[in-house]
Amino acid sequence: MIFTRIKVYWPEKRGFHLTRKDTGDEYIFLHLHSPAEFKLNDEWVKAKEGACILYGKHAYQEFSSAECDLLHDYFHLKGDIDALTERYGFLTNRLYYPRNGEQVTSILQQIEQEELKKAPYYEDFCEAKLKELIILLARSANGENGAYTADSQLYDRFIKLRNEIHSRF
Repeated sequence: MIFTRIKVYWPEKRGFHLTRKDTGDEYIFLHLHSPAEFKLNDEWVKAKEGACILYGKHAYQEFSSAECDLLHDYFHLKGDIDALTERYGFLTNRLYYPRNGEQVTSILQQIEQEELKKAPYYEDFCEAKLKELIILLARSANGENGAYTADSQLYDRFIKLRNEIHSRF
């Protein structure tokens, strides 16, 4: 498996729109730090901040951010991860809402750094981090998000503020 592109906290201007009729021989992953709309199964779906989606190979991809600037993490991946996604019941082309979006960004930052440094065994490290990401998202789909408490709400507000600071250096 090869990460062909990976970016964390990637900005796009309000009104951004992307359409790919075919994602080709790559998986494409998105993690939102701001809301966006996705066309899934011929319907437009509003996705809130924190949403994630992994597009499968040769999938139709269309999303936009008409209401605000878009801030997101993403990667493109070549290889075959079908056995991994099947093992954890993780579905492609579906929105997920992980409990801790900052953890998703942290995993992607680690992969991005490894891809840049290319230290010994970086491919194994990146594969392990991808597995961690898929497990995290699969858990969120299985209701293991836990109940929100006042402390977690404060943490979520802090993360939102931090993302805002990162998007406006």
